[in-house]
Amino acid sequence: MTTARFRTAAVRTLAASAIALLAACADGASAPRLPQAAPDAAPRRDLLGATLGTVTAPTAVQGLLWLKEAKQETATKVIGPAGGSLGVGGMKLTVPKGAVTTNLTFSVTRVGGRIVAYEFQPHGTTFRVPVKLEFETKGIDFASMAGASRIAGAHFLDASALDQTLGLALVTEFAPTIVAVDKSKVTMEVPHFSGWMVSTGRR
Repeated sequence: MTTARFRTAAVRTLAASAIALLAACADGASAPRLPQAAPDAAPRRDLLGATLGTVTAPTAVQGLLWLKEAKQETATKVIGPAGGSLGVGGMKLTVPKGAVTTNLTFSVTRVGGRIVAYEFQPHGTTFRVPVKLEFETKGIDFASMAGASRIAGAHFLDASALDQTLGLALVTEFAPTIVAVDKSKVTMEVPHFSGWMVSTGRR
């Protein structure tokens, strides 16, 4: 079985479990919780000191969804030690001063489909200072969410980890988020690339 098919099968299996849990809670019980992230032996921290947890195995989460299916878009820009920014499809990447030590060609791709998700290149790049991702909520089904406490940044390996039909994803890491008071955007800081999205199914 190919890696892509394995991941898709895993997403659907986890999705079936999630649906069963939701059905069990339909009588008014508390909402189901997805498995919690297990911390690294030496957990990384963002600029605010919040722990960035890495799970021991892929975890299924519900993704923030577009109101209308999005088209794939890509933008590139060379950014060096002085820092800079790059935007595409409702998301802005800000690279702070000192995050990289040499000029680097950054590429950001909005993944086409229902899930609000982006892939970043160069793949595997780790930053000396975390970079900032700002997701605009215009055009996103943000009003239906239970509340900011359920929102978390989530790292996925590549687009094959996203189930666009069910709106679920298999993720391997979580990052703290900040929701604007007027709910116009969601912001997170991440220490590395490649894929990042906003999840809503993990407390």
